[in-house]
Amino acid sequence: MSSFRKYVQAIVALIVMLGILFGISLFFPIPHVTDFVQNHILTNMNLSIAVAVVLGVAGVYFVAAFFYALFARSKNKTMRLSNDKGDIVVESETVETYAHDAIHDIKEAQNKQVKAKLGSNPGSTKVDIEFDIDENKDAVAVSNTIQERVQRAIEEFFGEAIKGVNVKANPYDANENSQVAATSRPRVK
Repeated sequence: MSSFRKYVQAIVALIVMLGILFGISLFFPIPHVTDFVQNHILTNMNLSIAVAVVLGVAGVYFVAAFFYALFARSKNKTMRLSNDKGDIVVESETVETYAHDAIHDIKEAQNKQVKAKLGSNPGSTKVDIEFDIDENKDAVAVSNTIQERVQRAIEEFFGEAIKGVNVKANPYDANENSQVAATSRPRVK
């Protein structure tokens, strides 16, 4: 999300909160706010309309958010596949384990983390992989190897192409880590 969009969202949220505060102050006395609303906003027709519009937009937003929360699909943790013999339910943990098994023997990649995002069919499935690698190793070659292996393994698992495999390598300095580990070892007498 861009910083401009975050800025606009923050301004809109502030305006909505002020509108809600002004609306509440009409029914429940809030020190200084109720007086301000009665003396400046209710006496000015344009400001009264502006506050009413802000409250209306906020109300529509809250109603839409409520129904979205009720009926929105949750993050896909399962995928239901149908064939002529019945239905098969595949869980995201199964796909993650299958992907992890495909790359477990790559020693250059440390702390491998695999996340699968299942869609409604295998073609909309994405797999995200993140790992640590020594900055002296070839991160691009290791990333390509991981991406190819996982893509091949998951496509063999489903029997058709998937949307994609995203790989993120986090480089670290192995020499610096070994020096820190050597200085933090307990002294044994």
